[in-house]
Amino acid sequence: RDVTGVQTCALPISFLKGATIDELKQAAQAGSADAQVNLALAYSEGAGVKKDLAQADAWYGKAAAQGNGWAECQLGYIAETGRQIDYAAARSHYQKALAGNVPSAGLR
Repeated sequence: RDVTGVQTCALPISFLKGATIDELKQAAQAGSADAQVNLALAYSEGAGVKKDLAQADAWYGKAAAQGNGWAECQLGYIAETGRQIDYAAARSHYQKALAGNVPSAGLR
């Protein structure tokens, strides 16, 4: 899996904008879905932290569990192109992303 999924889901990048990794971690651990998506992005790109795709997937999962459409879209991309391809899971994630107002998920 590579970083192209970030563009695939047209993620509105607030990535690290004015926040340190420590601040993102604190907010993510406190339950902020936006911080969880941004922290996942940091882990997937290795930006400010060691690249760790398992951590990225886990943080996307936490945000998706809260109904975050951007996280669902990223999980769909991961399921479609990742280490263990699962098209049914990808479709499910993309449908949830569409329901969560992420129109670019419909382009997949």
